[in-house]
Amino acid sequence: MTPSLMLRLAALWNFIGTGGALFFVDLHFTTFYAVDVPQTAGVMLVHRTLWLIVGVLGLCYGIAASSLRYRDGILLVGTIGKTMVFVVWTVAVVQGVGTPLMFAGGAGDLVWAGYFVWLLRRPRRGHIL
Repeated sequence: MTPSLMLRLAALWNFIGTGGALFFVDLHFTTFYAVDVPQTAGVMLVHRTLWLIVGVLGLCYGIAASSLRYRDGILLVGTIGKTMVFVVWTVAVVQGVGTPLMFAGGAGDLVWAGYFVWLLRRPRRGHIL
């Protein structure tokens, strides 16, 4: 698979997470959290903000799929963000706040972070997307 196709898949990964979290809020809260999380205005503000950022990063991965000009910066930000998500969500699961689905999402993000690091460090041979 080409890096371009893989980055499109990374975008899709983010869009699926964003869509599920924003359009199926009750399902998201019951499958992602091991504790009862009240859907107060403040919680929902943070929830929507987080998942909109995830969606925007998905858009950025789509841009990186077809633009070498922006690819390295997007991949660097993506690597940092996905690694942070893995750490935070793993801690949440260990503390009993998150479910195995939350851990799986974080582990998936860590796999993407590893792929992004590989793309950033690999030797460049021309400008093949």
